[in-house]
Amino acid sequence: MKNCLVIRKFNFVGDFLMMTPALKALSKEMKVNLLLPEKSKATFENLDFINKLYSIEEKIDQKKFDCVFDLNDYEFNYEQIYHPTITKPKQEIFADALGVKINSVNPIIKLTKEEENWINQYLKKKNPDAKKIILCAVQSSNPSRDWSIKKWEELIKRLKKLDYKIIVADPNINWEDQDIVFFNHHTLREFFALASKADFIITLDSGLLHIGAAFNKLSLGIFGPTDPKIRCIYDNSHYIHKNLDCEPCWYSRCVDISCMKLLTVDQVESSFLQMLENGIKS
Repeated sequence: MKNCLVIRKFNFVGDFLMMTPALKALSKEMKVNLLLPEKSKATFENLDFINKLYSIEEKIDQKKFDCVFDLNDYEFNYEQIYHPTITKPKQEIFADALGVKINSVNPIIKLTKEEENWINQYLKKKNPDAKKIILCAVQSSNPSRDWSIKKWEELIKRLKKLDYKIIVADPNINWEDQDIVFFNHHTLREFFALASKADFIITLDSGLLHIGAAFNKLSLGIFGPTDPKIRCIYDNSHYIHKNLDCEPCWYSRCVDISCMKLLTVDQVESSFLQMLENGIKS
């Protein structure tokens, strides 16, 4: 079996996870090795279809591999060329780059037994009553996709009436509210483990949408400049957006980002409650 190297230097968890279906398909034909930023290796740990993980900080002789796939900006260039009428999700774009066909778009994450034990112990302390969990990601890697923190605070305040345990996952964000668990300063693998235990997810167009899909979680995505019909494509993923005439603009973004600013707390709350009630995609 040929030995291939796949290179990816950009460090965005969602993009890495959207690569996994194509990498699994490629592994049926070749031994798949990845060259990544050191801190990004965690995304692919414990996956049996990855032969070896290399760090871009290492000096790797690429000539020792039978073939090399450079995915550094392949899908970004595709989106730049074809926006705002992009028709393929990143999973398919990555599959095209690797010359494979995929049977599923769902990202792949595999936890270790140690990680499963860790999250069970964590939740015994943070959620001793074993309430259902709503996991929220209140910031993305791109400010143009973000919804106001004040609106998040109001939404979560209203969702408390459901008597669920609400966990807000962000490296630094928290506010005064003793009823909420703020998941700050944890590792990516611990974040994966937490998502595996969530009952419901509310997120922006960010990594948590794809992490949730790896565990088949019922999720609501809040969308603006990007197209939910391309990004929010999982069986249990739902979405809300304003559906303005200018959406989706992708990279030709306006200064005001009206698509996000005009989304109200009432609208997001209503969409979430509808999702809970009937699971029909928005």
